[in-house]
Amino acid sequence: ANGTNAGDYSVPFTFTTSPNPPKTPVLTAPVNALLVNSSAPQTLKWNAVLAVTTTSPASTYPAAGSYEVEYAMNSTFSGASDTLVVVNAPTTEKSITLQPGRTYYWRIRSWSGADATGNHSAWSVVRTIKVKYAVPTLTTPAADATGVSLRPTFTWSSAGNGLWPSFTL
Repeated sequence: ANGTNAGDYSVPFTFTTSPNPPKTPVLTAPVNALLVNSSAPQTLKWNAVLAVTTTSPASTYPAAGSYEVEYAMNSTFSGASDTLVVVNAPTTEKSITLQPGRTYYWRIRSWSGADATGNHSAWSVVRTIKVKYAVPTLTTPAADATGVSLRPTFTWSSAGNGLWPSFTL
């Protein structure tokens, strides 16, 4: 303590800092705000994070040992398990299946060890994927029907895994 009556120094102790984490991955596909078909699985891709070796420990970074992908139906990446998914990826891509009629947000970070262990980078930028609704099926009138009223009733089947109901026009 410093002051009029200075105190003694504390007992010294030591600690070791962790090495730098790997660099943050750069997303490559799909492009941001891409509108995709609801039935097609999507493959998220990013550049490999390679080691950077210099003569200074402050500017030396390890290669990524694994990656952590996070995707959600909200930009804050919060919520229940049906709205937020976190998966480990040992390679630079991950195939995912998305629900129709939704917008998904995704990002990634690299880890120095396998299975998302060790030190990790910051999260990458966030990209979105917009998923089209599934195409509804016209149920009435039937295809090639004859004798249809001049004021027909059209009925469609539900599309989009129940995200919107059947309706009649």
